[in-house]
Amino acid sequence: MVAGPLERSAPAPLAAAGSRLTVEAVSHAFNIRGAALPVLDRISLDVAPGGFVALLGPSGCGKSTLLRLGAGLEPPGAGRISIDGAGVTGPDPSRLLVFQDPTLYPWRTVQGNVMLGLEARGVARRERAARVEAALRLVGLDGFSEVFPHQLSGGMAQRAALARALVNAPRLLLLDEPLGKLDALTRLSLQAEILRLWQETRFTALLVTHDVEEALVLAERVIVLSDRPAAIRADILVERPYPRHRDDPELVRLRRKILGILGQSI
Repeated sequence: MVAGPLERSAPAPLAAAGSRLTVEAVSHAFNIRGAALPVLDRISLDVAPGGFVALLGPSGCGKSTLLRLGAGLEPPGAGRISIDGAGVTGPDPSRLLVFQDPTLYPWRTVQGNVMLGLEARGVARRERAARVEAALRLVGLDGFSEVFPHQLSGGMAQRAALARALVNAPRLLLLDEPLGKLDALTRLSLQAEILRLWQETRFTALLVTHDVEEALVLAERVIVLSDRPAAIRADILVERPYPRHRDDPELVRLRRKILGILGQSI
């Protein structure tokens, strides 16, 4: 079962103006048994506050690595990543990473999972409860606070993961294929939900996906990366109003263009 979209505005505690993400000539490599394996090659990228950018590229090219660097989970090998002009030196609740797997703790209820970050930061109990309630309502899970992860569908578990991020009012949301393991209908539903959440809260979004149509339906810009080590091959502006339709001739044209850049047939 999948909770349906809501027609509610974002509660004030969860609203946050988006941050500007700036990536300047970032290169990165992994150390594999003493040998360097390059994964990023002088990536430069600017995402405006409140913008929505999608990253497309071959599997293993370094897309997820770029998100990890943006989240501050590790420093880049070369170059600089900054948020609103300040260099990223480590993790921060104002910028959060949502993974493909919801990674919910099975022994905690939905409410307990969503409030983890607030607990870690020492937020007062009353405020925690109010913010968790607001976050669950925002993602369509009000009424499921006492449910355990094994009782949720895949789509509902991913909604809980989104609520766990949104409860911290992030200014930058890094989305690492969050819908990649969902069935087609649930994926379409959650695409609409992510778009609604972004429009209501105006966080800055950087989405990694392998789905060209998903990128074109959600993002204002689509960045196409090369094979590893990833370099930017194209930066495509999607100038179509929301909500978008997959059979829109302009989106069909852009899809053909992107697939051509990636060297794939339709």
